[in-house]
Amino acid sequence: MRKIFLHILFNLIIVGNCVFAQPDPPVILSITVEPSQTNSGAVKLGFIPPENSENITGYIIYRYVDDENHSPGFYTLPIDNPNNPTGIPITEYTYIDNTAHADQHSESYYMASYYGEKDNYGLPCAVNSTMFLHNIVFDTCTMTNKLIWNSYRGWNADAYYNILDGNGNIIASGVRDTFYVHDIMQGQDYEYQVKGINSQHPSFKSLSNKVSIKIPEFKKPDELLFYINKIEFNGSSVSLTVNVDVSADVKAYALAVSNSLNSTFTRVDIKNTGTSSIMEFTHSEPNQPKFYRIDAVGFCDDTVLTTQVVRPLVLKVKSSDEEGVALNWNKSFVESDESYIITVSVDGGNPRVIDNTTDLSSSYNFTEIGGDASEVFCFTNTATEISNKKSVSNSVCVTRIPKIEVPNAFTPNSDGLNDYFGPFWEEGNPDSYIKNAKVVEFKMFIYNKYGNVIFSTDKSYMRWAGDINGNYVSEGGYLYYVWFKTSQGKTYEKSGGINVIYP
Repeated sequence: MRKIFLHILFNLIIVGNCVFAQPDPPVILSITVEPSQTNSGAVKLGFIPPENSENITGYIIYRYVDDENHSPGFYTLPIDNPNNPTGIPITEYTYIDNTAHADQHSESYYMASYYGEKDNYGLPCAVNSTMFLHNIVFDTCTMTNKLIWNSYRGWNADAYYNILDGNGNIIASGVRDTFYVHDIMQGQDYEYQVKGINSQHPSFKSLSNKVSIKIPEFKKPDELLFYINKIEFNGSSVSLTVNVDVSADVKAYALAVSNSLNSTFTRVDIKNTGTSSIMEFTHSEPNQPKFYRIDAVGFCDDTVLTTQVVRPLVLKVKSSDEEGVALNWNKSFVESDESYIITVSVDGGNPRVIDNTTDLSSSYNFTEIGGDASEVFCFTNTATEISNKKSVSNSVCVTRIPKIEVPNAFTPNSDGLNDYFGPFWEEGNPDSYIKNAKVVEFKMFIYNKYGNVIFSTDKSYMRWAGDINGNYVSEGGYLYYVWFKTSQGKTYEKSGGINVIYP
């Protein structure tokens, strides 16, 4: 091989007694990537002789080379044709370059004609270059393949392009740009080739190299493995335990919140996927409890799948009096059936189940669930969804107000009937004036009409016999003042009048 310099403009070639002008170059119709069994980047040149080509002996082909063994430039290709060792026979109009690498880059060629000896060649034709289709750019977010290629070089007209699949079927036609975006599907294999067409001479066609790409199948979370397993509400924040599918092709999982079931959900927390199948999310609930779901987040921040919508199980006191309490609550797994278990802790004791219901409200008698002297009742509700998912409510504590039944008169005449004022509270005594509580501290004072203390005690079971130092007081009205503390640390006081009567 030797470098051919393009500055030769004109030569006269003498064959016998005739003088011929320099021969015109052939016309390259197209250069196409033509894979062979040994070379996927081989190139096929298609050309036609010039006019007045009867005296042309053959043709020379040049290919641009730029590698470690050559300085950049056009070099002659080795012509291996035993029937015409000096060049390509004029009767052949194609040439296969099996040393090309058109599957790796664009290959460029030009040709020249010659008379007689091979050295007596004429002007070269225009440079023609193969179309090189680059590796496909796969966009996960838009699910598209972007094809980019070099335009065909050498035609004296604009080229347009058809996009072919691996079987030669047309995907798109008449493309004027050198790129094309193809909508695709997951889990499919795609092969592409670009066909260039000369806009002025549609019979001039050229094919690029083929490029294949396999689109992965992105695995969505399994709905049986992706769900909110437990919700806990403490009155000011909600905690969610979430089961996730670690085998799914997702980037993260996000906690999404909405003010209502039908409003837009907004992501408030996001956690990248890991190796654990359990995730924990917490969100403060300073105002009205909200609706929640968990989003499986794809690699383009898209929502691949969501769990069912839930909301905290909020337990409320509907009403309460000395006798009992009425509670109500909301549904927690709003898209599924659920049942409820109510537990109560009485005066700080261990919780115990007192109800199992499917209703959203219930009432309880204090004495029936706690006894005569019980005072503080703390309720909790647990919702169980049809597939055994759980939601635990806030705790609601209700203090039963002691019932104080003080008579307005007594008769201290030692007849065995109504002879004493009291006791205010005595354990086991159903006639105690203070009910529904256990008294641990107590003070009582009795005053005469002048405001003087005539009796006092710090014993809740101590009675006043209507006397002063053993002497009965005179008939009439007196005042009492009572202060006491219960076993739950609550303090109360009461005052009023008591009449002493001697029948």
